[in-house]
Formats: sequence, structure tokens, C-alpha cells
Amino acid sequence: MRMNKIRILWWIVILLFILNLTTIFTIVYHTHTEKDETESIVVDYNAPPINGKYFRQELNFNNQQMEVFRKNNRIFRQHSNRIIGEINIQKKLMFDELQVPEADINKLNNISQEIGKLHTELKEATVQFYLSLKEVANAEQKEKMKEIFTPLFIDTSMR
Repeated sequence: MRMNKIRILWWIVILLFILNLTTIFTIVYHTHTEKDETESIVVDYNAPPINGKYFRQELNFNNQQMEVFRKNNRIFRQHSNRIIGEINIQKKLMFDELQVPEADINKLNNISQEIGKLHTELKEATVQFYLSLKEVANAEQKEKMKEIFTPLFIDTSMR
């Protein structure tokens, strides 16, 4: 009788251990995926930020589409943040040079060209991100994506 109680207690301990592992894994998994879904891309400062939650709710992306979004969003954000940081450095250098009594026009032109190259690189990264999402989107989702990304490619303030 005593041996059966010990055996039952061992099984309970094993089950509780498995339950704890499952709980920890679930928390880690959800923390990771929710973080990816809440990291936003700002397309237009007057519009809501674009993040995984937005794509899931507004475009009704399914799990497979969300996986594509997460992967490409991570790559796009890292790349675009680096480029934007470099553009900001160049803009500061330009402004600093403009403050010098005898500003060097050649230096200003070189900085301007560098900003242009970086801006081109940023647009190319945006195109790759857009195409990666468009590839997995259905016709209705593509139309909504078109609305979302329009401010990145067309100046809507001039209309």
C-alpha cells in the first residue's frame, strides 16, 4: 500500500514538473511573438503605427502570413533603423557645416549626396519589405496594404 502511494506521488511530481515546463515555454513563446507584433513601423506620423497587431487585425493576416511579417519586419526594422541613424548623422554634419562662417560648399554637396544614397537605400529596403508581404497577401489584403504604404511613396499632403 505504501509503495503505491509513493508511486502516485512520483507521478504527481512528474506531471507538475511537465506542467511547469510547459507554462514557462508558453510564457517565453508568447513574450517573443508579442514583442515582434508590437514593434512598430511609422509610415505617416498622422496614421496609426504599423505593427504585427495592426496586420493581424486590419489586414486579417493568418498565422503563416504573420510569420512572414515577423521575419521580414525584423529585418526591415533593423536595416531601416541603421539607415535612418546614418541619415541623421549626415544631417547633423550638414547643419554643423552650415554654421561655420565660411561653409565648405564641396563638403555640403558631398554630405547631400550621401544623404541621397542613404535615402535610396531606405526606399529599396522598404520595397523589399512591401514585396515580401505582398507575396503572401490575398487581393483584399493587397488593397489595404496599398492604402497603408501610400504615404511612403506618394506625398498625400499635396492633394
